[in-house]
Amino acid sequence: MVQRQVREYASNIEMSIAVAEFICEYANNCVGKQGSFTIALSGGTTPARTYSLLAQEPYITIMPWEKTHVFFGDERFVPPDHPDNNFRMANEHLLTKVPIPRHNIFPIDTQVESVQESAKRYDNLLKEFFVSTDSKPMTFDLILLGVGTDGHTASLFPSTPALKEKERWVVNTCAPEYAASRQRITLTFPAINLSRCAVFLCGGKGKKNIIGTIINDEFDAKLHYPAACVDTLDEIIWFVDTEGF
Repeated sequence: MVQRQVREYASNIEMSIAVAEFICEYANNCVGKQGSFTIALSGGTTPARTYSLLAQEPYITIMPWEKTHVFFGDERFVPPDHPDNNFRMANEHLLTKVPIPRHNIFPIDTQVESVQESAKRYDNLLKEFFVSTDSKPMTFDLILLGVGTDGHTASLFPSTPALKEKERWVVNTCAPEYAASRQRITLTFPAINLSRCAVFLCGGKGKKNIIGTIINDEFDAKLHYPAACVDTLDEIIWFVDTEGF
């Protein structure tokens, strides 16, 4: 049975501190048990503050960077230096500021000929990494996720074919017209739901009703909101900034 928790905070900074503390504790527990820690990062504006905190004391010292392997939950099919690129954001706020070995960082390659090829390469990369390092049927120790005002998570948008994928861990998809950089690469539910723990970072306005439905009415939420279909191996924790509510 997957454990589900909701942790509410009065402001974005309080929530970001709590998430940074949780990541550090979780990472050290994983390293203590298995010698390594794998995490998939989220893009967007909400996690940026947490990433900046992790690059500062005391977190930069507490985190077991040498044993940490970093992946990404989704990416926009734009160059690495593009403002919409998720790796660029994480790199600027976190990865270039902490003592993590560069070979422990696995961005989604967008400097290839097509978005389809980008998705195929990341799918292969993940399967090669996890099959070679762990025979158990799981992917990440921890995956960070957000939720949009339409209920999407990663780049899994409502009413898109990616939601029905059963085998591939990574696919290309097209975001709705209102989204920036519509061509995307995203993890699928087969990959997300093989992670040990999922942490949702929920900040910003316009999400109160969606979050409430996902948490309190699981059956109805799964019919409308992709974020409600996340169902990991061990636990799901919602870190919620209520300031925007």
